Amino acid sequence: MRENLNDIIEGCKIEDRVAQANLYKRFAPALYAICLRYCSHTQDAEDCLHDGFMKIFSQIRKYKNNVPFEGWIKRLMINFCIDKYRRRVMMESIDESHFEGYETEDDDFGADEDMLLEALSVLPPRYRAIFNLFAIENYSHKEIAEEFNIAESTSRSNYLRAKRIVSKKMTELHHHAG
Repeated sequence: MRENLNDIIEGCKIEDRVAQANLYKRFAPALYAICLRYCSHTQDAEDCLHDGFMKIFSQIRKYKNNVPFEGWIKRLMINFCIDKYRRRVMMESIDESHFEGYETEDDDFGADEDMLLEALSVLPPRYRAIFNLFAIENYSHKEIAEEFNIAESTSRSNYLRAKRIVSKKMTELHHHAG
């Protein structure tokens, strides 16, 4: 029997385990895709998904019906991934040697998700986070700068560098696939 979303949410608010399981089944695939974009490895993404759901369950009483639930839960997971990243890396300095040979202006990101994830995997964590927030989650550079306590110009330059790297990697992957 499939419960409606409002019933599942209300059940989660009272910590009903069946409702929590139903919420997990309904949203885990989409939220796992978000985690994969922010994490270096599938194991990290799985851990992030699990821990993110614990955060969602602890925060669900704060959910108000005046915003779409799917957007609310995705935003919570994105924020969790960013917080986890911040705790783990604390905006490390970037080793520029990672980027040798990745200077290109091609920005065709129209490949399948697996190819994009593989391309994102070459990015250092800060570049990956900024790329995801700007290109995929539609954050502004101002919002990103505030989130990471950096200058807007730093967000822009990090995004442009990440975009060049991802574009180059996508081109390489297209050539190997073809």
